[in-house]
Amino acid sequence: MEQAAPKSSNALAEDRTELAVFRTALAASRSLMAWVRTGLSMTGFGFTIYKFLQSYAGEARPDAGRYAGLFLIGLGTLSVIFGVLEYWQTADEIKQRFGETMRKFPLLMAVLVGLLGALLFVSVVFRLA
Repeated sequence: MEQAAPKSSNALAEDRTELAVFRTALAASRSLMAWVRTGLSMTGFGFTIYKFLQSYAGEARPDAGRYAGLFLIGLGTLSVIFGVLEYWQTADEIKQRFGETMRKFPLLMAVLVGLLGALLFVSVVFRLA
């Protein structure tokens, strides 16, 4: 049985660089999903506060729940937007430096969650929900 020739140091360096780029891309996807998870939690919590305090609001501050809910929904939506911008910047840098394209599925999910948050924000502003 023949043994494969050992790789040169240049070939090993190229392999390590490719793996490092792949790990960076995966880390960017995980970071984006963390931003989405945080944003979705804030948005859901904000909507829950809005609906709960809408039902049980006192006469002294009837819109307090609405404002608190809007704040959290807006913060959650901004969180998703910031995550998308960070991911986009990382993907662009990897594309420019290494010619590799990153996966688009995490970005698609983040955009959908961001649109959901924006739609929910608008519905609370105009009292549609």
